[in-house]
Amino acid sequence: MKYLLTTLLILQTFLLHAQESTFILGKTVNYPSNKIAIKYLYDNFTSYEAYIEVDVNEMGEFKAELVIDHPTLIRVQSENISFEVYVEPMKDVGVFFDANDVNNSIQFFEKDGLKNNEHLKQFKTIRYEDNLKDMSYDDRLKYINEIHQIKKAKLQQTIGSSTSLSSEYKDYLSIQTEYEKYNKLLDWIDIDSISADKRPEFRAHYTHEIINNIEALNHPAYIDFLDEFTIFYCKETLNKSLDYNKNSQTIYACIRDSKEFVTEVKEYILGRLVYFNLIPSNLHQVQEYYDDFVNTSNSPYAIDKVKKRYEKVQKFAGGTAPAFELEGTDGRKINLKDFEGKKVYLSFWAAWCGPCKYEIRGARENRAILKDDIVFIYVSLDERKDTWLNHKVTNEESGTHLWGQGMESKIRNDYGIAGLPTTFLIDEVGNFINNFPKSDTPEFIDFIKKM
Repeated sequence: MKYLLTTLLILQTFLLHAQESTFILGKTVNYPSNKIAIKYLYDNFTSYEAYIEVDVNEMGEFKAELVIDHPTLIRVQSENISFEVYVEPMKDVGVFFDANDVNNSIQFFEKDGLKNNEHLKQFKTIRYEDNLKDMSYDDRLKYINEIHQIKKAKLQQTIGSSTSLSSEYKDYLSIQTEYEKYNKLLDWIDIDSISADKRPEFRAHYTHEIINNIEALNHPAYIDFLDEFTIFYCKETLNKSLDYNKNSQTIYACIRDSKEFVTEVKEYILGRLVYFNLIPSNLHQVQEYYDDFVNTSNSPYAIDKVKKRYEKVQKFAGGTAPAFELEGTDGRKINLKDFEGKKVYLSFWAAWCGPCKYEIRGARENRAILKDDIVFIYVSLDERKDTWLNHKVTNEESGTHLWGQGMESKIRNDYGIAGLPTTFLIDEVGNFINNFPKSDTPEFIDFIKKM
């Protein structure tokens, strides 16, 4: 009975609300702030995440409007709370929680008596452990398969005949459960360490049907799988180590010429490969397979996304770097114009981006060598200022550290950033320099010295 009034108020809101968009209707108690954030995947093909902040009124109520065209998970978050909500297009979800005890107090309210989120809350208690470093290949494989079977059995037991779960939710969770396993296999098992006699067994997990699941092309777990499997497949096919960015042209040719993928899946993979490698410093290398893709693809949707990305990146090729003014670690505003007359290496990163942190730390020696030749500026696109301010990279790595105010910020849009890390080299008069080496390589030192 403790939260009965809250329940009645949220249900009343459902009855009064005209269904024109998808809304999260929230009510909270003991909430210490007047803002709350909603984060969700807005575009699967580009991996673009929407981030919105909404007001929390004196009664602890908030309302967030979402733009979605397929079922998805959104994240509700603030400084001290974070939880996921499953939503479907044009179907509102109500949520109540006590900020002092979110896990035990959270309640969901869905139309037509659906219990999708209540089920998801319980289902998520079955999860893979992350720390498998000390396990052998055989033990890791056995563990992943065991957890997958437990999750699959639970899934079949609870959703088979349930009328309180939507058919869209059942499909979403089934795909999530299936491809979570295949992603874990690719993430956690070092392919190069698998002995030759066991590689066929490992490869057998990835059947033609698993690889070519056209109906799952809107599901983030399947898209993540395709990204990972692309690298694995081309490594195996070409028998060489490959990097998604460094060796993108080789990977493009590998997938284009493969008979492993059906047309729709192949074009999705190739389109994303082109899209994410279209950056100003890489435009020359990408040009050939960009042209191939837009001239041969049968996917108007993918072509449109790639062309728009290309047009945006073209503006940066040899052009002038957009001005910005951002906050530094001491609270002062720092402007790009402050560095006129100096070369600038501008790197966009975030706390969640492993490759970003790897390159920044790897460039430590180069920064020391080039301290009189170039300014290193690191712009964090973390949503929360304290995440950036308290991070080891910000506090331990040399350079000018600035907060870019999140993935929805003006600077991200101005610089046309599709993914992280993204880096730019700017000359003394503020123009972009194209086709430069990575900052953590010996070649970068020679390149800067000769500029």
